[in-house]
Amino acid sequence: MWSTGNWSLLYTQAFDALKPNAWLEVQEYDAWIYSDDDEKMEKAPWTVEWCQTMEKLSTDFGKTINVARFQKKWMEDAGFVDVRERIIKVGLRGQLQLGITKTH
Repeated sequence: MWSTGNWSLLYTQAFDALKPNAWLEVQEYDAWIYSDDDEKMEKAPWTVEWCQTMEKLSTDFGKTINVARFQKKWMEDAGFVDVRERIIKVGLRGQLQLGITKTH
């Protein structure tokens, strides 16, 4: 996160540096929290405020977060072909429950 303020330039430089038929793997996440059962996030106003604040601060800093949805296009614009995008939804509830330990 926050590694570059110019993803298009990064991918152009990566493309130019690679040998023909080489490939590049990228993993990027969206730093926004969504809900399947509350699409407008009405039950979580503080979460929405936190996400909006993080978005504003990162943009003000010059390195916007929440850019995962643009990665494929930036790679294609740089010259990459056969760009494959795999989107994986990660559930917070399940992740949080993994770390819970009960003591009696």
